[in-house]
Amino acid sequence: WDADQQWTRWGEGKVIATSTPNELRLYSSWISTGQGSAGTPAGSVRYMTSYDNGATWSNDQAVEELKCARSSFGIERDLSASGLVYYMVWVFNDANDHPKLMFPRSRLGLVTSTDGKNWTYLMDVERWVSPDDPDGNPIAQILDPGVIATPTHVFVTFGLSDQDTPDTHNRYRLRVVRIDKSKLSPRAWPTEY
Repeated sequence: WDADQQWTRWGEGKVIATSTPNELRLYSSWISTGQGSAGTPAGSVRYMTSYDNGATWSNDQAVEELKCARSSFGIERDLSASGLVYYMVWVFNDANDHPKLMFPRSRLGLVTSTDGKNWTYLMDVERWVSPDDPDGNPIAQILDPGVIATPTHVFVTFGLSDQDTPDTHNRYRLRVVRIDKSKLSPRAWPTEY
């Protein structure tokens, strides 16, 4: 990986094996251009590919469907599946929806992949629209999602940052969502964020 490449802020990366032998993907949702932690968000989850089991990596590419700002995500392989199956959850929003780069963080999406490369939309796990405080900060946010699969269910965990006082949003609540895998089916990608 060339440290001088355009994308200078990687964070919260996850490496997964694809269905192609010796091919890995490094996914990241927290990437920006510019100096330090400031700059322009990447706008979507991005990935780099290794074709030699991690010895070298390609330049990063966008997964345009996986819109996000500076926010967390989770990927997990379903070890109970007969073939290669991954689930991913991420805070699904367009950075252009809010003047502050890392907001609104009001939607949590769930996708699946059978090759580690192509993703199918399954559902909104959570939609939580937040009012803004007088300074333009969303009072409610979805934070730090994770995912795990069992033979019968997908479990999604995430935090909700809720209003603590009239002008802060520091109270956090853990949510656990239990999803029956037999009821999941592919859906069209949403066009509004």
